[in-house]
Amino acid sequence: MTHTCGRVVNVGTRIGPDTGNPASGPGFWELLFTPSPALTGGDPRFVLLRFTTLSFPAGERLEVDVRYGTDKLTSASGPDAWTRPIDPSTGPIRIRYFGAGPAGGATLAEYGSGEPTQTGIPGDLTGSLTDVDLFLHTDPYLEPIYETRLKCGVFDWQNIACAAPGSVQEQAAQAVCCFIHVHRHNSTLVVSTCSATLIDNNLVLTASHCADEPDDIEVRSGSMVFGYQSTWEEYPSALTTMDAFDVDQRIERAVAEFPAELRPWLLRALTAPAGDRARAIGELCAGGETPALAELLIDMEEDPVGEQVRAMVATALRRAMRL
Repeated sequence: MTHTCGRVVNVGTRIGPDTGNPASGPGFWELLFTPSPALTGGDPRFVLLRFTTLSFPAGERLEVDVRYGTDKLTSASGPDAWTRPIDPSTGPIRIRYFGAGPAGGATLAEYGSGEPTQTGIPGDLTGSLTDVDLFLHTDPYLEPIYETRLKCGVFDWQNIACAAPGSVQEQAAQAVCCFIHVHRHNSTLVVSTCSATLIDNNLVLTASHCADEPDDIEVRSGSMVFGYQSTWEEYPSALTTMDAFDVDQRIERAVAEFPAELRPWLLRALTAPAGDRARAIGELCAGGETPALAELLIDMEEDPVGEQVRAMVATALRRAMRL
């Protein structure tokens, strides 16, 4: 399916004092991790690291350098945890466990490898070649080959960089993001993606089919990535600053009154707010432009829908802004 954009690779490496290995420095154990090459060659476009069997005595922690910040795991992180997307092309990923020993540690169990992924015959009814190049490794940007089963007319969209300054399109684009997560396709874990829209300081609207696993693996592994765009010519030289926020929980009450078969949207809470991006959407909603905004956001995302669902999304946006 078009959403699939990578695979999950097993690792099984333990880090920390309970391994019995000597500390790498005063009070810390270090692992420098290099992912395997993508199946298509070269570095993966991005990776998501999963840690399991977490054991943190009081005050101890694990830190992962994700290049644009640090992901910290503690005793409050639960039995397992995933990092935000990491660019592996800049060298080994630094992972450090901070503690006194002899107890404590974490296992790097597996990672999601974001890489070009072919399904069927690209460009056919259900065939595609995805390329979720979050860190824009290719120059110029390599456009995916899309499946055509939901195609209406021609794929004639333009990059948002073409939008007129101050336009509704430019304002709405600040809130459009990429939901990166791990998902089960049949019984196989794969890296997947879906489009989403920030509608309040820490609430994101996205499609329910992208988060339907009973164990919430999409939520537990997921990140919302903002600022993922190139210039209008599709060269990455003017990439906006990328922000990635962990997904915290799933909220359905904003659309719960709609029939299940017409409920393609979910609200999702982020662990970190992004108020500046949400402000433009809030102003548009407050100004009574919700129906037009709902149509615009659907056009900017991937899910083609009819007028009935457009009306539903407009209603959901109005209600969500009052949560």
